[in-house]
Amino acid sequence: MPADPYRILLVEDSEADVYLMRKALESAALNFELIVIEDGAEALAYAQDDFSEDSRPHAAVLDLNLPKSGGAEVLQALRENKGLAALPIVVLTSSAHPREKAAMQKLGVQRFITKPSDPGPFFEHRQRRRRSS
Repeated sequence: MPADPYRILLVEDSEADVYLMRKALESAALNFELIVIEDGAEALAYAQDDFSEDSRPHAAVLDLNLPKSGGAEVLQALRENKGLAALPIVVLTSSAHPREKAAMQKLGVQRFITKPSDPGPFFEHRQRRRRSS
């Protein structure tokens, strides 16, 4: 019997980044459920929910630059929810400001990853790998 899927909350407004995340998880052969939220207001509402053990995400990936409410507010709301306070969170953002990174780390972010401004090299590398396989 297969294990329950690893639930990952992805708060990201870019369809391309959601696609890349899904493809990366699939290529890792991870049994996962991706919960995608596309804006800050919806993420703030999600952070107010009560979660059972069966519905709580196991980890979250959070973009900081979101429409309707910023990722920093969403992160704070996730940390204030008793059921999500210890949730491992990775910030994935186009912003690389050291002050912003320090503020996120104070809120217990496990990783702060800066998105490349041009995903072209990523796709070129993937195509070269496929051709050489």
